[in-house]
Amino acid sequence: MNTTTRNSTENLFYCPDEKKVAEIGTSRLKNLTADLITGSFSGNINKNMAILTDKRLYFSGNNINIFSKNLGSTLTKRVVNVRDITGVGYSAFKSIIWLVLALLILGYYVMMAVIMGSWLDSLVPFIPGVILITLFLVIYYASKKTVLLIEYTGGFIAFDLRWIEKYEHENFVRHIQMIKDKIYSSVAVDQGFKNSNTE
Repeated sequence: MNTTTRNSTENLFYCPDEKKVAEIGTSRLKNLTADLITGSFSGNINKNMAILTDKRLYFSGNNINIFSKNLGSTLTKRVVNVRDITGVGYSAFKSIIWLVLALLILGYYVMMAVIMGSWLDSLVPFIPGVILITLFLVIYYASKKTVLLIEYTGGFIAFDLRWIEKYEHENFVRHIQMIKDKIYSSVAVDQGFKNSNTE
């Protein structure tokens, strides 16, 4: 990472002593820096990025509303204290309507085959149905959307992982859990529940 990028990311942190731990969506890191500092958004649907420090999670991008029927998203920026994160996980969604349409067409053609009796004599009438069923099944499987869900006190961050490498988001989730473990361990030591010399 060059000096310009490092300085610009350090400038967006709330505390000067924050240390960057992990990034996700790092290919557009400069855009994230500009968005968080200026509050402007370019509207690029694939621009979902977050920076994790030892204290906070900085997010800029499309926050998917996993509770809406059409999985609509809102262009947002969030800054969340790591200690306020209550859960991290994955959710996968598919548009079930395409599977239903494929099954309805299949049912129609099976019923027509039974009614026609000797349907094996001519498969030509069934070709459009086979094409439609195949098309709908392909759309159904292609519509799968895997979302990284980060829940925190008072809300959640959910963003599409289609444009993010698997190793990148798994590493990001692992670092969130590691920081939370450190925070809990520090609190336990402060409250006298754990000796500071123990792991």
